[in-house]
Amino acid sequence: MSSLEELTLYICIINRFTFVDGTHLHNKILIYMPQLHTFNFCISTKKDIGDATYRISNYDIQRTIINTDLYQTACILDYFDTFKTDDCLFIGTNQNELQIRSFPYADIFQSIVHFNQPVSTLYISQSLLFIGRRDSHVAMINLNDDSKSKKYFIGHQFAILALNVHEENNLLALSSIDGSVRVFSIDTQRLIKHYKSAKSFDQIAFDVIEDLLAIPVQNSTFFYDITNWKIEKVYQQYSMKQFINLIKYASNKNYFIITYDNQLNTVHRIKR
Repeated sequence: MSSLEELTLYICIINRFTFVDGTHLHNKILIYMPQLHTFNFCISTKKDIGDATYRISNYDIQRTIINTDLYQTACILDYFDTFKTDDCLFIGTNQNELQIRSFPYADIFQSIVHFNQPVSTLYISQSLLFIGRRDSHVAMINLNDDSKSKKYFIGHQFAILALNVHEENNLLALSSIDGSVRVFSIDTQRLIKHYKSAKSFDQIAFDVIEDLLAIPVQNSTFFYDITNWKIEKVYQQYSMKQFINLIKYASNKNYFIITYDNQLNTVHRIKR
């Protein structure tokens, strides 16, 4: 390696303690290659810096390069503030506010928004927080947007019972005490489909594998194809007279969970 004259290096480094700069290149590479006269490189360093109050600049790194034999070198440094939901608990309080608390210790981080009606249900999809309220309104907040501005999905007449998101197709499904399910485009907040029924729905769920929307009605569950919004299959336990109060796909997506007042059923993926 000491006799190497040309070197091309492309590398991406994840969560290194510090950024790679000119000092690092000199101490770890250049001093071991005295014959090197051509060094083409592209080095990308990605690092989670947490809540650091001091952030180095492009100039700070570029200055370390000036002191080396490296010429025609450019440095680009970007910071991206992201909100992590994995260690957070979102709580709708009886003061009509939405709080963010640490999990599992429940320390209050902040109260991010206040409403004039209590929160009835919440759903988180990546950095988007969907908030259903008892006054039929549904708000969407981007947690990575410092302004916490809200976008609304309008249509229901009474309290929102459940929310569910199909991330790949950017769809939001809502169920309400008014006895209907509405499906909206997340991007435009435009109503795409409206299902009416004499009974309200306690829970709805998207099947992201088969692109279906599962809607329980009394003691049956109807599965609608989200490409044409027609019924593709139905699940019903004929011996069960109780109404369904919860449906959910298991995390591995191979099982479908249905609960009644005093019974829980777990079934394999329901065939068409």
